[in-house]
Amino acid sequence: MLKIGEKVPDFSAESSKGGTLGSADLAGSPYVLYFYPKSFTPGCTLETREFAKATPEIEELGAKVVGVSIDKLDTQCKFADELGADFPILADPKGEISKKFGVKRMMLPVAKRVTYVVNEEGVVEASFHMDFKYKEHIQMVVDHLKSR
Repeated sequence: MLKIGEKVPDFSAESSKGGTLGSADLAGSPYVLYFYPKSFTPGCTLETREFAKATPEIEELGAKVVGVSIDKLDTQCKFADELGADFPILADPKGEISKKFGVKRMMLPVAKRVTYVVNEEGVVEASFHMDFKYKEHIQMVVDHLKSR
């Protein structure tokens, strides 16, 4: 996993919002980049639903929300639509972004459940690794953004 103070690697992928989205597009403003294992699984559904609820507050605090999992683009689009996620979810079917961020699981093709808060310069300013406490995890992200 990336550590606080490290620059995020360059990345780009197809987005549920259309087109591609990557580090160059997000540069200049803070963003919350959360990795989850797989769409339409119970835990990932709960987490994404909670991020969808928290997105207005996160955006009021000046940050964008972006999700990433190994699913293909059509699955990401269906998942975002079904959950009302009004933020981009990136398709990472080969696990390339997950690998760059150090969140790819060793024996499985999925990512660990990790969230990074990235500042305007593209540097990790906070990192959260919580596998099951979704609401607490997201609240920690919001609390961090409030303390900036």
